[in-house]
Amino acid sequence: MAQYFLSEDDRQVINQLLARTKLPTPRRPQQNEPPLQPADVCIAKATEDIAGLEKVVGTADPEITAGTCNIYRIQDVEGTDTLVQLYSELSHKVYNLNSTTITEDQYFVVTKDNFGKWVSGNSSSVQFAKLDEDLDAGDSGEASIWSGDPLADSGDTVTVYDWFLEADMKLESGVKVMLTPISGKLYVTQSNTCPVDQE
Repeated sequence: MAQYFLSEDDRQVINQLLARTKLPTPRRPQQNEPPLQPADVCIAKATEDIAGLEKVVGTADPEITAGTCNIYRIQDVEGTDTLVQLYSELSHKVYNLNSTTITEDQYFVVTKDNFGKWVSGNSSSVQFAKLDEDLDAGDSGEASIWSGDPLADSGDTVTVYDWFLEADMKLESGVKVMLTPISGKLYVTQSNTCPVDQE
């Protein structure tokens, strides 16, 4: 079989032809994902009823319901904790991820996730505690943090604040509570017993 060897001129011609017909390097399409935002915890007031999650059978995804709410932050105004509405008094869509219905005019804790969506509740930074003293409406008190698995007294004591209790009501010492950080303070957002009258 006859063999043919490329000359240097042949190589140059072939390289020029390959360079002219070379396809561009494929590029990954740009994904228009929204930029991440810092998470935030605030208080919301529902302007309508927002149904909770319904139980589903099998592997079906639950249908998440959303409703409009006004968003507030607790701020220190002239030495008094005051609820200040944010975002130019605009209503925002809030997703109810709880199993219970949020009723109109109800106040509750909301979290803005890293994509700017508001969801009810806050599972990432809540803490559990027991009150070391009575907590009166609109007042503050001491509580012991419980942590670990199983939960046990960590030995850490923190100052906790109330905003939800009705006037002349209190939570008694020893009550188990859930604490949520809002505006740099730990607020009692749930308890395992009902409040009682102040004596």
